[in-house]
Formats: sequence, structure tokens, C-alpha cells
Amino acid sequence: MPEDPDIEKELKEAEKQGLLKKILKDDLNQSNSLVIQNEIDENIHLKSNLLDSLLENIPDSIYFKDKNGRYVETSAAKVEHLKTDKESIIGKTDFDFYLEEEAKKMRDDENYVMENKEVIRMEEKITRPNGNTVWVSVVKTPWFDSKGNVIGVIGISRDITLQKEAERALYLSEEKYRTIFDNSAVAIMMTDESENIIQWNNYTEQLLGMGRDDLLNRPVRSLYPEVEWCKIRQENIRKKGMQHHLETKMLRKDGELIDVDISLSVLKGKNSEVTGSIGVVTNITDRKKMESELCIKDSAIESSINAIAITDFDGNIKYLNPSFLRLWGYESGKVKVGEPIDKVLKDKDKFVEIINTVKDKDGWVGTLKGERENKSLFDIQLSATKVKNNKNEPICMMISIVDITRRVWAEKKLHQLNVSLEQKVQERTAEIEKLLKQKDEFIGQLGHDLKTPLSPINALLPLVRKKENNEQSIKYLDLAIKNVNYMKNLIEKTLKLALINSTSFKLDIEDTNAYEIIDRVIQNRNHCLKEYNKDIKIENLIEKNIVIEADKLRFEELVDNIISNACKYSPHGGKVTIKAEREENKIRFSVKDEGQGMIKEQIEKIFDEFYKVDESRHDFHSTGLGLSICKRIVEKHGGNIWVESPGIDKGSIFYFTFILSKDNKNK
Repeated sequence: MPEDPDIEKELKEAEKQGLLKKILKDDLNQSNSLVIQNEIDENIHLKSNLLDSLLENIPDSIYFKDKNGRYVETSAAKVEHLKTDKESIIGKTDFDFYLEEEAKKMRDDENYVMENKEVIRMEEKITRPNGNTVWVSVVKTPWFDSKGNVIGVIGISRDITLQKEAERALYLSEEKYRTIFDNSAVAIMMTDESENIIQWNNYTEQLLGMGRDDLLNRPVRSLYPEVEWCKIRQENIRKKGMQHHLETKMLRKDGELIDVDISLSVLKGKNSEVTGSIGVVTNITDRKKMESELCIKDSAIESSINAIAITDFDGNIKYLNPSFLRLWGYESGKVKVGEPIDKVLKDKDKFVEIINTVKDKDGWVGTLKGERENKSLFDIQLSATKVKNNKNEPICMMISIVDITRRVWAEKKLHQLNVSLEQKVQERTAEIEKLLKQKDEFIGQLGHDLKTPLSPINALLPLVRKKENNEQSIKYLDLAIKNVNYMKNLIEKTLKLALINSTSFKLDIEDTNAYEIIDRVIQNRNHCLKEYNKDIKIENLIEKNIVIEADKLRFEELVDNIISNACKYSPHGGKVTIKAEREENKIRFSVKDEGQGMIKEQIEKIFDEFYKVDESRHDFHSTGLGLSICKRIVEKHGGNIWVESPGIDKGSIFYFTFILSKDNKNK
């Protein structure tokens, strides 16, 4: 092809432009890489600065540890807590700063975090190097490299000692409130928005003669006669918010009407909705009776055997009955109207407190020391109440006084007697415990002493029988073997019962799948039934996921005894049914048979030691101890066992209860 200068020039120009584009592209890629690298470097530098700032200023302890538990980096707060400098921490482990036991637990927690790649949060008590014990809230998380491999642990801890102290202070405050509430000398009741009683103190039960079952969720209106409740309603207390000193009547459990003074306050929520009420109830029955006597029969006061005085609210005497003068030995007239009554009391300042209490609460009752004319002291019980006129205005106080010197003396003697009696009870209890221990030791020793000669006899008799050809001798040997086996079984069960009854007996409680154990017992029992050629069907109808708190070996022994007993008394072709029902935090098992049944007298004795339902025949397979052992096993687990039967030839149902495991309770 002939060469064309123009074409060749165009080709060279195109080649030049293509090369230039390639160079520019390469330069651009390189430039972009440099930009990206610069951005990465800047980000790393920025994050490093942020981390340094965080570690320097955050009040929490932050630290990085490698896989061997050595500190790699820490915050300033961590350095302060360890009372050293940062250079002395890096490369060290917790064993260099904390108690060995605490450091070991920290290391175990960190190994768990690294192995399971999980974050753990906890609160724990630690001892710092300065000896101070503090509470800390701790978070530990795995430390990953860029490829996702665990290279250590990151920990954050915060001192929560003040928080814990505040929580304890709040708890103590609540305890003080509860103590005051429960021991108040007036009745206090709280209701919900539906006016049902939800809380009350001890004095409320005393005042109304009611217990928890009588009061909980009871409509408060049922404590008042209908006419009195209508009067309370007319006060429109919910609208007013409170009502002080409203006198009315309440019903005790025995139907008795009592006079009370009630003060009510309405409880409201955030949105001003009524959430309930709280009421303070004072028993003024005695005061009302006294007022009635004053108004109707002054002569009753005059002839009263109690010492009665009427005073103003300054404590000056307005009236004294003859009994008062006789009690104090002032019949000569040395105590007169207008004089202060506190001259007859040992503690004169106390009477000022009594006056103020009566003014505020209408009444006061307590014990004091009286001082006679000859300066001798004696014990008195003083009741002071406010007396009102027809306009319901307080005009004076009525004071009733009883000489309780003999009662106080009797109470002291009774207390001494109780102390002496308690000491004797403790001594007798110690004696009984000693005797029980001796009994257990005796039974144990006796059992072992009896087993020792029985063992060779039990082993030799079957060998002798094999070599014997005389039929009459074989019958005697079979009878001897049965009796020896019976004695061996009796001794073993007696020892077992003595062991379970002993104070040293301990259960190995653990979560136990009831279905699996019962099913295993049924399989073993079916094998035995085939050997005895007895056709009995055993049904296990309980749930497969029922888990109880039990000693597995003892539970299996219990179930085996109950099922064996049911099969023993069931007829050929009968059926034994096993069920289980939940009852709150317990499970109730039942084993039903179609056997001979029982009468009431047999039911009452069935769990007694050595008792047999059919005492007319000698049963070599029964010692009369199996059900006694069952009863002890169930009771040791905190459960109950009993039997029910409609009557003879109508079968029996054995019931026993066990506590559900914590996981089962929440299902």
C-alpha cells in the first residue's frame, strides 16, 4: 500500500492521544489513591485524638487488655483508681493490683467474654489498692481486630458505691415506715380506686377482730352499718380530698358495733384521678360510753370504784370522785378543786404531754407512777378523754385511773415463770434430742448387728437347698429362705427409716424431670410383673416437661414404692394410672389403682410404721415400712402425702406433692 503522509500523521496523532489518556488515567488513579489514603490517615489521626481525649477525661474507668489479661491502654480514671501512674499499669495484670480471689474472678469473666464473644454486665464489690472496698458497675466486651479476630477485652467500670448506699438508706427508710405503720396505736387502712381494702396495720385486725382473709379486697363500706355509710357519703370526701375526726360506727367480725373517730385522705395519681384513700380509725367506744354516763347518771361516777377526775385543759382539778381520794390517801381534803392534778403523779412533765394528746386526738391511755400523800409510789393505768358539750365543743377532760400495782407484780411474776418454763422446755428438748439420737444410734447398731449373722445364712441356705433331695426338707428350707429374706428386708427398711428420720439426713436437691424417672420405674415394674405373671397395665399420663426440685434417688424410691404398692393390691387385668396437676408453685402427683380399697380407719393408719392393711395374713414381701418411708421422703422435700378411697373393693388414690423448679413456675 502506498504511504500517505496525511494518513500516517493522523495515525501517529491518534496513538499519541491514546497514550496521553492512559497516562492521565494512571495519574488520576494514583491521585485518587493518595487522596483516599490521606483521608484514611486523617480519620485514624482524628479517632486516635478522640480516643486519647476520651480516655483522659471520661470519669469512668476504661481499659484494654490483651488475651493474657495484660493492660494495653487505660483511662486516666483507671490510673487514679489504682493509685499509680500509667507506665506502672501497662503490661501488668489484675493480680498486681487486686486481692488474688478478686483478680481470679476478673480473669475468669474476661476468658468467658473472649471465648463466647459475648458482652457481660454485672455489679460487684472490689477492694482497691488503698484498701477501700467499693461497689462498681462493670461492662466487659470482646476486643476485635480488623479481621474480626478476638485480640483481648475492653472493660468499662463505674463506681456506684454512693448509689448502693442510697439504695440501702431507702430500704432502711422503708423499714422505719413499715415499723411505724405496723405498730401504730390506731387503725390505719388503705383502699384502692374501687374502695376495696388493700392494706392495713396490726391494730386494725385487733380493732375489728378480723384477719387477712377477712380484710383483703373487702369493700370498705361493708365495715359500716348502711345508715352510717350513707352519712359518710354525704360528706363528699372524694371531692373535698380529706375529712378529719368524723365520728361514726363500725362493725366488728362478731357483729358488735363500736364507736370510732375516722380521718380520711383521698389518694390521687399524676392526672388527679382518684387512686384510693387512706383512713385513720380511733376506737372511741369507751369515751362515748363515758360521755353518756356523764350526761345521764352523775351518780354512777360518784359511786365508781375507779378513780375518776375531771380537769380543764390546763390540768386543774374540777372534780374528784371518792374513789380517787381514797386511792391517793387524800381523803383529808389536801387535794382540792382548782389545784393541778399533776401533784399526784411522779412524772409531772408527762401530764403536759397527755393534755396535748387529748386536745389533738381526743384520748390517751397509758401507764404511769402515782405518788401518794406519804410519798410512796404505785403503778396506775390512766385513761384521759375529751368531754364535749351539746354543741360538740370540748369543755374539759375526764380522767379514769386504775391501781394496777398487783397486776404489774403479777406480770413480773408471770414473766419470771415464763422464763423458768422456757428454760425447762429447752432442757427437755435437749433431753428428747439426745434420746432421739440414742434411738437412731441404737437402731443403726442393732441393724448392723442383725445383718452380720443373716448375710452368711442368706448366702448358704440357697446352696443347701440345691443339694437337698428330700421334698419335706426342701419345703422347710424354702420357708427358712423366705423368713431370712423377710428379716433382711425388714432390717434394711428399718435402717433406711432411721436414716431419714435422723437430724443428720440431707437431701441432694436438684432439678429433676419427673416424667423420665416415673417412666423408668414403670419399665422396671413391668418387667417384674411379667416375672410374676401378673397382667396389670400401668399408664403414665403426666407431662414430659415437668421438672421438680427433688433428690433424684429418693424420688425414684418414693415412686417405686407407691407404684409397687398399687400393683400389689390390684387384681389381675387391672390398671394403675399416674397423673400430675399443677397447684401454684407445686405439682400434685396421683397414683390410682383398682385394688381392694380402704375404709376410714385404714386410711388414718396407712402411713404408720409397721402398719399392714391386711394384718390377718403374714406377707413376706411387706414389712409395713414402705409407706412410712414414702411419707418421710415427701415431708423432707417440703410436700404432703395422703390417700383417698371410696371404700372396700373400689380402689385407692395416693397423692403426693413436690415443689416445681424455678423454670417450671414461670411457665
